[in-house]
Amino acid sequence: MAASYRIDVERGVIFSSYSGTVTLADVRAAMASARADPRVRPEFRTLVDCTAVTDHRLWFDETVAVVEFIASDALPRMTGRLAFYVPARNVVYGALRQFKTLSGNDGRIEVFTDRNAARSWIGLPPE
Repeated sequence: MAASYRIDVERGVIFSSYSGTVTLADVRAAMASARADPRVRPEFRTLVDCTAVTDHRLWFDETVAVVEFIASDALPRMTGRLAFYVPARNVVYGALRQFKTLSGNDGRIEVFTDRNAARSWIGLPPE
């Protein structure tokens, strides 16, 4: 799995992307890396592009572990919206919907199959 991120400080957005097969360790490492970046502030919005994800190893227990990791003191708390973009309603889409539900659905997390809808939801113009 490859994970990368780019920060747009002026717009207050983290652009993140995953590819290949995603595991619990990969997700934890990627989130910790982005949130440890000194430019990131809690109110930043995040757009996660999952276009190149081919599979995941995040079953129910692992998804719960990601939710618990986010809720723990291991990472700075984020308050901005989090949009996931996955181009098709497939197994990755299903895993992200499960993550959203387990996260408590406080209105801060959404999963999209339309990139421009995801961008709009976090306040960005269409591409």
